[in-house]
Amino acid sequence: EAEKLDLTLVSADAHLMGAMMQMILGSYIKGAWNIRAAWSLYSGVFAERERSPDTVPAPLQCIVDFGVGMFNLVVSLLPSTYIAVAQAVGFSGDREVAMRLLKRSSASGEFWAPFSNLLLLYFYTQLCPMLGISTPDHVGEVDALLASDVARKFPEACLYLWMRGGGERLKGRHEEAQEWLGKAEAVSGSMPALQAIIQNDLLWVALTRLDLQAAHKALTPLLETASPTPYHSVYAYEAGVVLLCQGDEKGATTAFTRVG
Repeated sequence: EAEKLDLTLVSADAHLMGAMMQMILGSYIKGAWNIRAAWSLYSGVFAERERSPDTVPAPLQCIVDFGVGMFNLVVSLLPSTYIAVAQAVGFSGDREVAMRLLKRSSASGEFWAPFSNLLLLYFYTQLCPMLGISTPDHVGEVDALLASDVARKFPEACLYLWMRGGGERLKGRHEEAQEWLGKAEAVSGSMPALQAIIQNDLLWVALTRLDLQAAHKALTPLLETASPTPYHSVYAYEAGVVLLCQGDEKGATTAFTRVG
C-alpha cells in the first residue's frame, strides 16, 4: 500500500513539473490539464490519510501536506472571481488549511520539510509585502520558521540567506537586510534568475537607506546581463536617477540613452 501511495505522489509531482514546463512554453491547455491531474492525485492521497492516518507513512504524509497545502495557498491568492471558478472545477483555496498543512509538513523533519518551510517563508517575506496581504504576526512567523530545525540545517544555503534578508526587511532593519542579501547574492551565481531577484532586492534596500553607491552596485550587473530582460529599460532609468543624485551627469546621460 505504501509503495502504491509513493508512486501516486511521484506521478503527482511529475504532472506538476510537466505543467510548469508547459506553461512556460505556452501550452496552457495541456498545462492546466496536468495541474488538475496533479491536484487530483495529491488530494486523493490526502483523503486516504484523513481516513486512515496509519496507512500513509510519515515521509509521504509530509509530501502530501506540502502538495495540498501549496495548491490551497496558490488558489487562495487568486482574485475572488477566479477562486470561484477554481473551486467549481474541484480545487480548494482555503488559506487557513494551506498554512496548517504547510506548517505541519515543515515541522515533520522529513525529506520534503525544507520545501514547505521555504514556501511559507516566501509567502511571508515576498508575497505578502508584494500583494499587500495583511497577516497576523508575520514577523513572528518568519522568526519561528528561520529558527526551526529544518532551517538550521542549511545556514549557508542561498535561499535561506535570501529569506533571512527578507525577514529583516519586514522588521525595518534595512542594514541587516542588506548584509544577508549580500551574502545570498554572493552564492547565487549558479542560479541567474534568482540572483537577479536578489540584486533587485539589494537595490531597493539600498535606496531605502539612501545608500546610492550600494544601489548603483546592485544595478550594474542587472544592466550588464548578457540577455537583457523586459525590465532592462527600468534598470537603465533607475541607474540614471541614482547617478544623477550622485552628481555624475555624464554617467546619468549614458544610462538614460539605454532607456527604451
